[in-house]
Amino acid sequence: MEYTIRITPQGEVQCLYEEGNPIFAMPELGRKKIVRASDVRFDEDEQKWFVYVQTPKGTEKRLSDGFEKRSEAIQWEIEHLNAVLTELPATVDALFRQ
Repeated sequence: MEYTIRITPQGEVQCLYEEGNPIFAMPELGRKKIVRASDVRFDEDEQKWFVYVQTPKGTEKRLSDGFEKRSEAIQWEIEHLNAVLTELPATVDALFRQ
């Protein structure tokens, strides 16, 4: 399994928390800070699973067109957040400053 890891210019290590990610078993990296970047929830009206992300402004935004299966929504969520980590690092930095 591949994991996306970003090291900031300040030396901070940022990654998506996933069960089994070996980065969390490395105490030499120091104290951990974990922030919720997203959530997968079922919409009873639409009868689909949706991915919601936290914005740097502290608001929540629904992404995706919805999924029939929760597992599909979670897979999309992981792929999306890893892309944000590598392509939009300022967005990730802002989430950690909240």
